[in-house]
Amino acid sequence: SAFTVAEKVFDDILDNANEAGSGGSNSTNATSIIVTQTTVIPDFIGESADQTDSYTYAAYAATAATIVLIIVICVIGPSIRKAITIFNEASHALRHNPSLLFLPPIFLAISALNVLFFLTGASYILTTGEIEIAKNVS
Repeated sequence: SAFTVAEKVFDDILDNANEAGSGGSNSTNATSIIVTQTTVIPDFIGESADQTDSYTYAAYAATAATIVLIIVICVIGPSIRKAITIFNEASHALRHNPSLLFLPPIFLAISALNVLFFLTGASYILTTGEIEIAKNVS
């Protein structure tokens, strides 16, 4: 069950007041304390303590995966540098002839027209109905 911090503080002060006694200058008047803010501690906070082993194993697995990834990046580093050099060299062709950028959209449009032509022809063929072959009547 959830309890509030204010209730715990109030109970502690009340216990201290009861221990000091009811009379004298050392006694505390517990009823004069005004609590302006309360914080509720949820029940599920205790449940996270049950998961500490799972979190530990997950941390080990994440650390191992990170180490493996760093090793892989270090091993294939020269290949990555070579690929970057190839891309830089290939980009020189686009710098000298920027009209090459228009070719993919043109080919896409031509391919779309070809598919549209095919679908139109296929729809004509599918809607023809039954084909009857007339017998040769003489």
